Amino acid sequence: MAIARKPAAKPAVAKPPVPASLTGAAPLDAVTEASGKAAADAAKLMSEGADKLLAQVREAQEGLRKAAEQSLAKSHEAYARIKADAEAATGSVETSFSAARSGLQSLNSKAFDAIKSQTEVNFDHVKALLAAKDPQNLFELQSEFIRKQFESFASQSKEMGEHMQAIVMTSIEPLKAAMARHTPA
Repeated sequence: MAIARKPAAKPAVAKPPVPASLTGAAPLDAVTEASGKAAADAAKLMSEGADKLLAQVREAQEGLRKAAEQSLAKSHEAYARIKADAEAATGSVETSFSAARSGLQSLNSKAFDAIKSQTEVNFDHVKALLAAKDPQNLFELQSEFIRKQFESFASQSKEMGEHMQAIVMTSIEPLKAAMARHTPA
């Protein structure tokens, strides 16, 4: 029979002694103080960095604001110039059309007067032809009528052409003046 043996007891291990500096409250206060100082230093560095970053952001915002204000001012100036030029051009076109309209009205009046005068001449000629006594007189009346008609037509054509040229010159003068103002020399 075998005898049961008890396991051998392990030798007790001695724990190292705890130094006195670690056993009291003073070391914990030192660690807390050191970590508080480190945290304060870190907070100060973060605050300084944030302040620098905010200052840079403010400078960038100020620069952007100034650039936007300058751009807006230049846009307003350009708009004012364009608006003034457009109003001047519109005024020139209106003046030109007004001159053309009044010129064409006077030309129509002259043409109507010429037609009225020509109609009266034609009626007088027909009366003279009906009153002619012989063919030779009829031939002379017709020849004289044709000569006068040709002279009248030439005179009226010249007068109408001159009047039309004056209308065109008067009509385009405002446009020429506007172009001269806006064309670089």
